[in-house]
Amino acid sequence: MDLQQALSILGRVGAGETLSLSELTQARDVIARHLHSLRGATNPDLDALTTMRESYFAADAAVKAAEEAQAAAAADLDAALSDIPNPDEEAAEGDDEDPEEDPEDEDPEDETEASLSTRPRKGKMLSVQEAVSRLGLGTSSTTTKERTDDLALTATRVVLNGNVVKDPSLYNLAEAFKDASSRSLKTGKERVARIETAFAEERTLTGKIAQDTRMVDSWVSPEAVTAAGGCCSLAQPIYSNPVNGDTSRPIRDSLTTLGATRGKFTFYPAICVPVDGVGMWTCEDDEAVDEEDPDTWKVCAEVDCDESDEVGVDAIYSCVTIGNYQTRFAPEQWQGYLSALAITHARIAEVSLYTKMRANVIDTYTVDALGSMFANVVNGVSKAAAAMRQDQRLGDIQLDYWVSDALRTAVRLDLINRRVFSSAVDDPNVADTMIRTAFANEGINVHYSQDLDPVTFDSGGTNPTLPTTLGSVLAPNGYFTYLNGGTLDLGTEIRDHSLNRQNKVAAFAESYEGLMARGCQALGLDIPVEVCDEVPCAAA
Repeated sequence: MDLQQALSILGRVGAGETLSLSELTQARDVIARHLHSLRGATNPDLDALTTMRESYFAADAAVKAAEEAQAAAAADLDAALSDIPNPDEEAAEGDDEDPEEDPEDEDPEDETEASLSTRPRKGKMLSVQEAVSRLGLGTSSTTTKERTDDLALTATRVVLNGNVVKDPSLYNLAEAFKDASSRSLKTGKERVARIETAFAEERTLTGKIAQDTRMVDSWVSPEAVTAAGGCCSLAQPIYSNPVNGDTSRPIRDSLTTLGATRGKFTFYPAICVPVDGVGMWTCEDDEAVDEEDPDTWKVCAEVDCDESDEVGVDAIYSCVTIGNYQTRFAPEQWQGYLSALAITHARIAEVSLYTKMRANVIDTYTVDALGSMFANVVNGVSKAAAAMRQDQRLGDIQLDYWVSDALRTAVRLDLINRRVFSSAVDDPNVADTMIRTAFANEGINVHYSQDLDPVTFDSGGTNPTLPTTLGSVLAPNGYFTYLNGGTLDLGTEIRDHSLNRQNKVAAFAESYEGLMARGCQALGLDIPVEVCDEVPCAAA
């Protein structure tokens, strides 16, 4: 077990999952070994060490709790079996028993409080069959419950000219048409013959996924099929369609939001430092003033009315159609596709926001390549942040930094590969902490997105490759504002005459989103991706 696996086990404590004592003990010992491996380090990270110490004590507490629970369970089991004689032990010790002692001769009224307190703790009563099943005491043979319902029975009736006919024949049908021909019928308003078939309730699907799945399972699952030689049971269907994906919006959620009820905003641009109208004046300047020469006067700035800027929202829509048969009889596929569509909608919207960010920065450039992924990003972004603060005298205003989630992967891989060359390199598992700490020292909040410059496969779906550069944006907090124009959701069952003729149903929704950039300094930074082994390892 490595450290990551140990921390993963520790993270499952308290999540309602039962963990074995051996797992918890092994996880605690692995954490302890890694902590002791840091002895002799020349420049230890005390913050990281303190965090790992707390992880060890949490693991140790979990081990002690598991030991206490195991001991309590064993005591409860012994107490539950204390007044039940073991026939095997009695057979072995039968010769040593005193025939004059008979527990049945004891008077139950003579029990003391001590004897009452040693009675086994009782749980709730179950049926005998359930108790045998839960304790694993049953035999290997399987009994099946026979259904008494006759699936062949349906309720069918024949209606001729509005009258229900019992035991109908072709003669009755001919008579019905004969009678109908003598009457004046309005086309499409009356029927001569009608056959109605009603299925039993236990054979009718309700359209609800959970209820229908249980109903089908009750007929085709192995428990519902009579046991026979060989594998002759019907296969159990799985109706659910798994959709694995994330609809979170880290870029949007990191921005200040304005409600765009009118779809557009108009505003004056920010006033940036430095501006005209400030200067130095000396005694010599004062003596040199000439009323006829304006060049000898103090220089005053003239403030003109700036032109206003305008920004609006765009519509990001989702639109899909499906056949009525599929949405009615395979609702799981329809719901699964809608879930996947929501994931794609989130990705398109995030990429749109980031694209507008890059289009509204003051300048874009590639930072220096230093032969180390960690050095590239920390040095490049830190220098840009320092210049930005000094240029606009930002003081302690926080800066925001948006970058691809692949940055963390690249830094981890670079550190892992460098361990081959130098044992003094920090544990690569703390790469996230290293990045976060370095940026926190510069007053920078990092926001990662899976939608920017992702790690991609080649055309054959293999050989995942990191991008050559990672695009990013650095700006003071408040420089960008998210414009929320609301949503238009027409639902997941849109029908009209045209769709009905095609036997289809549609779903449609769209969100109105925009981005306002209002500030004096924001930069687009491209970070060279350099992973040790793919480039010369400078630290080697």
